[in-house]
Amino acid sequence: MSLNRDTSITYLGHATILIETPNGKRILIDPWTTGNPACPPEWKSAERLGRIDLILLTHLHSDHVGDLGTVLQANPDAVVVAIFEGIAYAQSLGAKNVQPMNKGGGIDLEGIRI
Repeated sequence: MSLNRDTSITYLGHATILIETPNGKRILIDPWTTGNPACPPEWKSAERLGRIDLILLTHLHSDHVGDLGTVLQANPDAVVVAIFEGIAYAQSLGAKNVQPMNKGGGIDLEGIRI
């Protein structure tokens, strides 16, 4: 498998990861920064995270979705990808763009295989 070295992966502590693809897409996995003791202080704010295109939720524990609402406010056009319950929760926080997904499944979204 080819390894594209233009992809940037920033570990933000616990399960929170920011991925920047070569085509400029920004993916945030499990948004929890403000209360995350492992997150570097300079990455704690939604403003510092910048534009987010996709938000991937693994599950709904607070240490995985604790800052979802704040990130959605800063990125109202971001697409949230999650299982059914995650989609319902994201919509309750104002998510407009959602993509449901089943555990173990896969989808192609915005040129990215998830």
